[in-house]
Amino acid sequence: MVCIRVGTHQPRSHAIVKLIAKLSELLAGEFRGAEIELDQAPPAQKVAGFLVWSGFEGMEQLKRQDRLWRVLKKGLSKNEQLQITAILTVTPEEWAVSKEA
Repeated sequence: MVCIRVGTHQPRSHAIVKLIAKLSELLAGEFRGAEIELDQAPPAQKVAGFLVWSGFEGMEQLKRQDRLWRVLKKGLSKNEQLQITAILTVTPEEWAVSKEA
C-alpha cells in the first residue's frame, strides 16, 4: 500500500499542485509500498519531501538518491526536475526514529 501525504502549510500554485501529483504517481509506480510525503518548499516554487521505502534497507544514501534520480530523470522533463529541491530517501525504521526525536 502506498501512503501519499501532501503538506498543507502554504498556498500552492497550479503548477506546483500538478507537479506534486505527477511526482506522487511516478514514485508510487516505481517504489511499490512506499510512503510519499511531498510539499512546496518555501519560499520558492519548488517541491521537497520524503520517500520512505523498505527497499532502501541496507542501501547507502548515495545509492538511494541515484535510484530516485534515475526514476525522476526518466519520468520528468528537465524543467520539472529543476523544480525539485530535495526528496530525502529513508527506510521505515529511519523514519520512525526521526519521528521520535
